[in-house]
Amino acid sequence: FLVWAAVPLATALALSADLLSSAGLALFPCAMVMFAGARCTGWIATIARVTIALNLAWIVASVLVVALSSPNALGIAFVLVQAAAVLVITLLEIGGLRRWPAPMRAVGTRRTPA
Repeated sequence: FLVWAAVPLATALALSADLLSSAGLALFPCAMVMFAGARCTGWIATIARVTIALNLAWIVASVLVVALSSPNALGIAFVLVQAAAVLVITLLEIGGLRRWPAPMRAVGTRRTPA
């Protein structure tokens, strides 16, 4: 959505269309990592950590966008609400990773939980 609606969103949010379309394009590799994690029977803990790191980077970038650019009130809400949603998802991912048995959380583990 960000890729195809960047120009109208940029106008409504007082954010750069290039920023919005770049953010949308950045989501494709992230989605591929998550898709690989969902389909993979091995390396699940590693993929979960990569997903968590990508989510944390997205949250930090979102805060920086608000701090370093001049979005209007709707733009601020748009950026911070999606960052809050990503934070909730990230906390759930961290909680899920912690619930796995210790051998399953090891980096490079190729076993799946029973």
